[in-house]
Amino acid sequence: MSRIFYYRTDSLTVDKLSTLSEAFSDYLLMLLVPEKVSMKAELIFEEITQNIVNHGYILGGFFSFRCTFNGEVIEMEFRDRGKVFNPLKDAPLPDMDSPVEERDIGGLGVHLVKEFSDDMIYTRDGTENVLMLNKIIRNF
Repeated sequence: MSRIFYYRTDSLTVDKLSTLSEAFSDYLLMLLVPEKVSMKAELIFEEITQNIVNHGYILGGFFSFRCTFNGEVIEMEFRDRGKVFNPLKDAPLPDMDSPVEERDIGGLGVHLVKEFSDDMIYTRDGTENVLMLNKIIRNF
């Protein structure tokens, strides 16, 4: 049986992220998701929502998040009506070679999301960016 976490707002702003992130963490804890997996899922969630708030909107806007867990796979769907942005194609590549203090800002968060996700698909649905990610629960 799949358990669903769903959140929707007409105005996603930075002040809502802490409460939303905490609720998502509680959801994963309630479902007994292994800690190594839940940490990665939480990082994915925080990176994507921060990017939407910081880069997708001028003053906040529509956002929905849906997550299901069937015991084997965590499926996450992020929807927003911010600027068109395909993280699979549009995110800058992070500079992994230069010393940290010399690196340009940008791309590292999306890079981590790609690394921690087992599957990642972006589509545009009318006026909405839709990002779907899967995190497979492996034997730990």
